[in-house]
Amino acid sequence: MNSGGNIDPGAVAGELAAELLPWKLPVVTPFSGDATPLLGTYRGPSRGREMILEVTQGAQGIQIR
Repeated sequence: MNSGGNIDPGAVAGELAAELLPWKLPVVTPFSGDATPLLGTYRGPSRGREMILEVTQGAQGIQIR
């Protein structure tokens, strides 16, 4: 490889990782379990200020505000 040329290190690293660490994309499905244990307010640090998430039960499943 000519390291003096126009090389994108991110692209090289991505291709190398894809060869060494093959993986499948996760299958995303709607949550169908009991949401009761998940309901509530969650607080935590986020980029210099506190983030607050409220998890509620809606007509079509859990909702996060």
